[in-house]
Amino acid sequence: MPCPCWLQVDGVLMSHPQVAEAVAFGCPDEKYGEIVAAAIVPNKPLSDTAGFAKDIQKQAGQKMAAFKVTAAIFTQHACCHHLAAVKLKQHLSGR
Repeated sequence: MPCPCWLQVDGVLMSHPQVAEAVAFGCPDEKYGEIVAAAIVPNKPLSDTAGFAKDIQKQAGQKMAAFKVTAAIFTQHACCHHLAAVKLKQHLSGR
């Protein structure tokens, strides 16, 4: 997926009221070759991570095409800025 699509996914994830930070990236998949995944830092500790992920996927499905909706969500307790920087470097270098 080209960089503008990743930025759109990042923006949709960040628009969720319970998300402090988020970054989308590709994950290898046997069936599709690659799926959309995301590392997300919630605003506060979660008691139900599965429910949180489903809520994010539901909101994302209302705002963008189904193939861009995150298939895998990894909740994190720390900042994801380094992943966004890596994606930008890869885009700028043509990788």
